Amino acid sequence: NVSDWLPVKFEDRDFIYCQNIHPAFGVSIIDLYGWQYNQTEKKWELLIHAATKGVGKAIISFNQKTGTISMKGDANNRFKEAVVASMDLRATVL
Repeated sequence: NVSDWLPVKFEDRDFIYCQNIHPAFGVSIIDLYGWQYNQTEKKWELLIHAATKGVGKAIISFNQKTGTISMKGDANNRFKEAVVASMDLRATVL
């Protein structure tokens, strides 16, 4: 179940991120996926896949100033407001 699509424009490059929330009983399984558009090849390329377990609920956000994409826990558990996955887009190359 893919949700929370987040398109990002950074340093004249295009990125898109989403959460894939897997159906599960008892423990949540949420994956973060991110792609970068390759202007030369004219296609989207997978940039990041981060798998999480037990986060409960998560929010994807982007900090334009630092160039950082992050996924933070948003459930009332030990992951509340914790960064469970992140990437600095200044370090990406295409």
